[in-house]
Amino acid sequence: MSNGTGAGGQDLLTSCQHMQKHALVQALFERKFTTVGEAQDLCESLTGERNDLFRLMGVLNRDLQLFKYKVSARAVSEDAGEDQHFVALTNMDKDDAANETSSFKYHEMLFFKHALEEIVRAAGNRMDLLDLLNMEYEQQPTERPSSSQRPSSSQQQEPETQQQVVVMTKRDKQDLVFRLVDDGWLAKTGASNTFTVGPRTYLELKSVLLDIPHLPEHLRSFLS
Repeated sequence: MSNGTGAGGQDLLTSCQHMQKHALVQALFERKFTTVGEAQDLCESLTGERNDLFRLMGVLNRDLQLFKYKVSARAVSEDAGEDQHFVALTNMDKDDAANETSSFKYHEMLFFKHALEEIVRAAGNRMDLLDLLNMEYEQQPTERPSSSQRPSSSQQQEPETQQQVVVMTKRDKQDLVFRLVDDGWLAKTGASNTFTVGPRTYLELKSVLLDIPHLPEHLRSFLS
């Protein structure tokens, strides 16, 4: 049983259920995702019992359902080991969940979308970094108002638009891949420079995965 000491030596042990729920939510907000084992360690520091995690999640989810959030836990592969079961605070609103990646620019989201499509159809659902950097896909233009054509307050016409295509260099793509890994949308496998679908994508963007054309049937069954 834990001595109730958390990170930084602070005593987290409390019998107050409100404080227990607050601490768990705060930890998931800060970490974005965590393994079940790490979440159980946190739970033990709060309640004194590792096995209290799923009870605490159930109590917390009753409070969160009003805000369309849920603490979810699931494996991230069909043959996942204990260290591949993750917990995350997920948005149950599909539109808002898709916006969780809104810190990325349009051309970065386009790369991520195509990377997911290629990864889930690749052998073992994983791809080498070099293959990701050399991935070919149509880089669609975005339409933005032309600053030189914006109407003044006295003009009534609609602003003209200009199309822009952002061409990513291999360095841009590599930096993005590692940002996606840091945020949990992609994950690095045990093999050197090999990447797969990240835990947050499984937990928060399941509908995006299920919408991928020609998704392998074994993966569709696993996600359903």
